Amino acid sequence: MVKSIKKLRPKFTTHADGSDAVLYIHEMVGETDGPTVGISASIHGNENTGSQAILELYRALKDKPLKGRLL
Repeated sequence: MVKSIKKLRPKFTTHADGSDAVLYIHEMVGETDGPTVGISASIHGNENTGSQAILELYRALKDKPLKGRLL
């Protein structure tokens, strides 16, 4: 099963106007240790198919045994 789901917003740089630039990361952690898999989407704002695929993957995995982390 999934042990936890977190929304992370790490700062990775600062814009010229002084505001922080952050990444939006959703972390799904399994009950046991295992590999970490990272998936990216929404790199271009008008391309939503990757985001939809990640949402469907989340729905498929949330009630299944999970080892490691999915980012």
